[in-house]
Amino acid sequence: MQKRELIIVGGGPGGYVAAIRASQLGIKTTLIEKGELGGTCLNVGCIPTKALLRSANLYNGARASAEFGVDAQGVAFDLGRIMQRKAAIVKRLTGGVGMLLKKNGVEVIKGEARFTSNGTIEVGGEAYSFGKAIIAAGSKPAVPPIPGIDGQNVLFSTDALSVDKIPESIAVIGGGVIAVEFASIFNSFGSRVTIIEMMSDILPLIDGELSRSLRKVLESRGIAIHTGARVETIREGAVFMSADGKTQEIACQKALVAVGRVPALAGLGLETAGIEYTEKGISVNAATQTSVL
Repeated sequence: MQKRELIIVGGGPGGYVAAIRASQLGIKTTLIEKGELGGTCLNVGCIPTKALLRSANLYNGARASAEFGVDAQGVAFDLGRIMQRKAAIVKRLTGGVGMLLKKNGVEVIKGEARFTSNGTIEVGGEAYSFGKAIIAAGSKPAVPPIPGIDGQNVLFSTDALSVDKIPESIAVIGGGVIAVEFASIFNSFGSRVTIIEMMSDILPLIDGELSRSLRKVLESRGIAIHTGARVETIREGAVFMSADGKTQEIACQKALVAVGRVPALAGLGLETAGIEYTEKGISVNAATQTSVL
């Protein structure tokens, strides 16, 4: 069994920043990542969505340029090239994270980590003992218990970042930041978009005045928004929702589920290590220490 001083599980912002700082403080550090370095934000979150939004905004601006006295003829978008640009940006930034880790002497192991006790961990069949461990395993899309959510016409945020064709119509289930971003992107590229949100308004966690102002902007662009609505079932070609005691059918080619994210704890072997956790995440004290100190 190989010995390590500090092992960090997860190569996202929580993990790689901790790894770099620990190494700078003289701690021999090993970081374990099952996917690509950079975590959700760099790979399937903030960065790729902003890259797509930038392309969408440029396309919208070019189409509206006549209003500003600028004639742009034959304005069109190429989805393949848009996706290539997005991928290049992601690759550049994740590569930068890798270089920072290497520069600071952090050992990186690719593979899925699983605790086998409160002092050992296994990666790809290789066992390691450690003095201390940091768990920064990140999150995954929440999957609500909606009948039909496993259908072929259902997308989650990661799927939506790599579509090869813009759907004619799409129902976005959820009204948070991720949902609104994708609604704006698909609307810009020609989809007929409907947002379905359970709360009384979209973006329920931000200032109400801002939320209401943004709703007006989205609706002025042709996005239909249903709030105080619950999705009952998803079928091929339609989403059925209930609001004010009535059921309504929303015809759509695709349904995008974007109702938030949950901790990615499955497969970590937390029980084996004696680490207490709930569906909301790992239980920690004021110093972010787990039940296994």
